[in-house]
Amino acid sequence: VAASAAYFFFGATLSFLFRACREQDFGRLYAWDLFGACAGCVGVVVAMELFDFSPVAACCGIIPAIAALVFSLGGRERSLLKYGMMLNVLLVVVIVVIFGSHMEPQPMVQRLARDYNDSKPSKQLWHVWNSYGRISGVSTTQGGREVEVIVHGNGEGHASVPDASVSVPISVKFSTIGNMKPERVLVLLAGAGREMQQYREHLGDDVEIVGVELIGDVFDQPYQRNMGLTREVLDSDDITMIRAEAREFLAREEGDYDTILVSWSGASLSYFSGAASSAADFIYTQEAL
Repeated sequence: VAASAAYFFFGATLSFLFRACREQDFGRLYAWDLFGACAGCVGVVVAMELFDFSPVAACCGIIPAIAALVFSLGGRERSLLKYGMMLNVLLVVVIVVIFGSHMEPQPMVQRLARDYNDSKPSKQLWHVWNSYGRISGVSTTQGGREVEVIVHGNGEGHASVPDASVSVPISVKFSTIGNMKPERVLVLLAGAGREMQQYREHLGDDVEIVGVELIGDVFDQPYQRNMGLTREVLDSDDITMIRAEAREFLAREEGDYDTILVSWSGASLSYFSGAASSAADFIYTQEAL
């Protein structure tokens, strides 16, 4: 509903342009329209990786407005483009400084911590934006103890930070993996590395563990901020973290692994025993197995 007005006027503008121009110019006009759309899609992805949410959001509104102003003047003055770019930078700075904190959506900390009953103390420690969305660090409690988790979006994704409380009773999952006696383990959807830490705890230091995580900030941010034991775990000689999309990594990886695991709380024993080969988003493939 909020975007309907913008799409209506955009469509009306295109209709006006096609009606006003010559028939021979239709192809060129439409080509530039597609070029602008492609440039916008690529530009937003790059900008979100380089900047915060507020300046990118401000540019998305200001650039089309200035472009419309220059276009309405008919291009009679070439210097208008230069002045338009300068005006865009000035307006972005002013808007971000004055309204930046109000432009960014602020999620409820309870949702970030998945505390839907508001029954435990939770606090957001930090947050950043990238092309995949909002990544934040949240301190909350689980099982009566304080833990730190990395949250993607509005709580849709959770990754526990490696900490000193990793020594837990050996579960059926770890027993199954231990009985396989793997030498190389591949962990997909590795998050911040906590489950890799657990595997090393139960399998020993002689096992090479490779983790694959798509969103770099999920493990880069806790590493840079020295959260928990993230640095100690990721700096270990037997643990390697790779930023990649899991299926793309499996397609190009030439090495062999004794065990391929999905670091996902919904994965049952059948995944870890090898009885089932399907998981979220079909991340297990025939080639991988």
